[in-house]
Amino acid sequence: MKTPQVPHGVLDPKTGKELTTPLGLPRTGLVDQFIEAAHKTVEFVDYIEDFYGKESGIYDLGATRADCKEACLIYLVALATNGEKLGTWGDGDTVDRERVRLVLEEVLNCKEKGE
Repeated sequence: MKTPQVPHGVLDPKTGKELTTPLGLPRTGLVDQFIEAAHKTVEFVDYIEDFYGKESGIYDLGATRADCKEACLIYLVALATNGEKLGTWGDGDTVDRERVRLVLEEVLNCKEKGE
């Protein structure tokens, strides 16, 4: 019997349990953690864009989607390498958002309209 392919990975035909990710990686706790982190990262970028995005942001800094992604990446790398100085990841909370705003303004030179 051929193992069925599904959009979310390969299923065990006997149990229906997912055995691999869509990329064919074995489904393990660590892989699941990376997948969850990737989804949270996309949600965090959306959150940043909702606040600081060009024309649609609550506080329009003129930031493009690419700017928001880059600022989030810079922030997450900074946390990973200098967390003891910067503090900890707040699961994408207001403090994280404000720290990314500083990256947008000070590193990527995004400015609020009227400044």
